Formats: sequence, structure tokens, C-alpha cells
Amino acid sequence: MGEDYLIFLGNGGGRFSAVTQYNPTGGFQLVVDNSYRIHVDPGPSTATYLKQLGIDPESIRAILITHHHFDHFHDAVVLIEGMRTGPDKTTNGVLATTPKAISRIPEYHQHFLKQIFPILAGDTCALPGPVKIQVDATRADHVSAGEGQAMGFIVSAKNWKIGITGDTIIYPEFAETYASVDVLVAYLRGPDNAASQSHMCTDDLIPAVRQMADYGHLRAVILTHFGRRIASPKVPDRSLEQAAKIEAATGVETLPASLGFRYDV
Repeated sequence: MGEDYLIFLGNGGGRFSAVTQYNPTGGFQLVVDNSYRIHVDPGPSTATYLKQLGIDPESIRAILITHHHFDHFHDAVVLIEGMRTGPDKTTNGVLATTPKAISRIPEYHQHFLKQIFPILAGDTCALPGPVKIQVDATRADHVSAGEGQAMGFIVSAKNWKIGITGDTIIYPEFAETYASVDVLVAYLRGPDNAASQSHMCTDDLIPAVRQMADYGHLRAVILTHFGRRIASPKVPDRSLEQAAKIEAATGVETLPASLGFRYDV
């Protein structure tokens, strides 16, 4: 196994998953050098899934949050508490998210972070990791979050780049935005043509992945943040089916995330 990898604390998104945990909403982690843990979008019950996977909260060094909706943000305070260590119970951890999301974290907990980066699409910050880790905030068209208050990320370190779409529709410059990434983590709420004003669907993602593949960098697409139309008590799990559809149409390896799913970068 590699020293840099993604590990998922579930694959759920939206109100139904966040409330029922039918699809776990713990977000995922990007681990660099087997030690520096970056936690992305810690939704409800993240702490439970950390325990289930045997991940020590004190090992988390950075939190990235795409926007302030509770299925992405809810357990941020829990993570900050878990990251605290030493005699003064502070943390060397950092947080990067939108100003609106930062405003929803109590000042008491903000105090325990070493650094907070208020960023929006187009901004860049550097994480204090074992190697140079750059985070570029990317555009996300997620109207229910409010104009400009949602984003994705490109995380770069060593010789790789990970694209993280966040909640978004496929906008005209989407493929160009993620042209340089090796792996794309796509937040896919709807199957087939079930798009919305704020979320992408499979049929919209396919042409974007084809375009990205033409740039010659993309190795894999990982699907996550599934809504109730992909998996719920009334719908058989369609995540494998949707991943297979994308892979067949694009030629790019496409994998559905699940609790404990790991992908070596």
C-alpha cells in the first residue's frame, strides 16, 4: 500500500443520509506520508466512523469544508475537540473553508486551531504538512448555499493532484478547472439524468469526464455524496451501476466510495 491515500468515512450526502445515516456522512480523508491527515467535509456522525475505522482524531491535522450545509459541516467542532492534545489542550490543526462556514464555528473552538484560512473559489492556501501541500479553491455552482459560498478543491502534493468537486452542477468550465488532476472525487447526488439546480447527475458528469480524460492526467474518478435516489430503503444500491456507466462511457476507472473504501494515490 502507498503512503498517500484517500479513505472514506461513508458515501452519503443530503438531508436523508445525514438524518438517517443510511448512507454514512463522515466525509473522507486525504492522508499524506501515512501521517498527515486532511479531513474533508465532516458531516454528522463523523466521530462514530472515526472510531469504527480506528482513526485517532488527534492524528487529524487539517480540515477542509466545501460549504456550510450541515451534511458537510456538522461534526467540524467535534473534530476540533478531538484534535486537541498536550497540556494546554490546543491543536496544531488548521481549517480552510468559506467565511460563512467559519462564522458558524463558535469562537471558543476557533481559538484551539493554529490557523484558519477563510477562502473562496479562486483562492489558494498552503497547509503546514510534512511536504508542500497546496489547496486551491475551485468554483462550485451550488445555489442553495448562497452565491459564492460553496467551492471545491484541488489538493496538490509531491507529484499528484486530487480534485474535489463539492456540491455543484457541471458548469461550462468544469473540465478545464480539473484538467490537471490525477483523481477526481465527484459529489454525485443523482443517478442517470436526475440533476437539480445544485447537484450534478451521472449523465451530466460523463461528458465532463470525457473532456478531462483528453487532457491526459486523469487516472480515476471516485463517486461519493450519494442521495436517496442512488441508495435508500426504497431503492436498491445503484452506486456500482452508475460507476460502471461512467467508466464504460469514458474509459476512465470509476469507483463508488463506501465506508472504509481506500484509494492509493
